[in-house]
Amino acid sequence: MDPPYDLVALQSVDLEIDRLERRKATLPELEEFRRLRERRLGVEAEHSQVSEEARSLDLEFDRVNGELQIMETRLEVAEKRLYGGGMSAKETENRRMEVESLRMRIGEQEAVALDLMESREEVTSRLSELSAEVEEVTASEDSLGAVVRGIWEEIDAELTKRRAERDLAVAPVPPRVLEIYENLRKDKGGVAAGRLEESTCGGCHLALSESERQEAAETDPARCPHCRRILVF
Repeated sequence: MDPPYDLVALQSVDLEIDRLERRKATLPELEEFRRLRERRLGVEAEHSQVSEEARSLDLEFDRVNGELQIMETRLEVAEKRLYGGGMSAKETENRRMEVESLRMRIGEQEAVALDLMESREEVTSRLSELSAEVEEVTASEDSLGAVVRGIWEEIDAELTKRRAERDLAVAPVPPRVLEIYENLRKDKGGVAAGRLEESTCGGCHLALSESERQEAAETDPARCPHCRRILVF
């Protein structure tokens, strides 16, 4: 003969475990923590993108500045030769045209360099803003993460206690009955058993006739004819 067991008591523990696990997974603080994490990742991604843009601007500025220095050196040489005299009229005209061309190109390069400097200032400013935002969000995330971990520790302690209670409650339940119970819990929203009180099923709250009670009592385990949950007499 199977040792006595109480599926309603087991179910009470299981429902409490369900509640605790659901609370652990749906903490309002956890949702806010996830939102902060997503925000931090987004800001860090933008920071990385803007940093790459800043590096590209630096490289472009170095290139333009290098070309500008070369042209300024060429201009200095060309002007010395132009104003040094001793050249024919044709050579003087060619040198004059070279000087004008170099001055024009230098002006264009200086404008490009100025635009690059202005763009770099804007990017640097944006990088500072993003760095501050990353720092702020990270601090909030860390703080809230500590809160979530603290709540989880409390829930886990309660879960450990409830699971120990479940081990005691489930130990005497025959495997065949436990299998029916577990399958019913999946199909019946966690409520697999109901105590029969005053001819009413504690699972579906419907009344059983005398013949239905007798028929249920003759099966093992007893099942409610209405909801098919396990009846506990």
